[in-house]
Amino acid sequence: MHPTLVRAVRIVERKAAGTISPKQIQTLERQDVHLNKPSLIDILLQKKKDAGEDWPSNIRIEKPLYARHFGRVRPELKLRLKTLTQEK
Repeated sequence: MHPTLVRAVRIVERKAAGTISPKQIQTLERQDVHLNKPSLIDILLQKKKDAGEDWPSNIRIEKPLYARHFGRVRPELKLRLKTLTQEK
């Protein structure tokens, strides 16, 4: 689970708000460290590329399809097209 701003906020009394201890500063972790990590699909695609012909033919790795991929398709055809792209 990635740290979020909501988890980083602490409720303190007004008297204590003026003083910040080093312990409070160290508890906040940088949130951008998780942004550059490759996803599982990216890792598997790299392994598939490295394996070349040795990759098992029964294992397929596909990137997920989102609604933005079907943005310019007519609304009545979107559902049929999405069902065609999914493996059965």
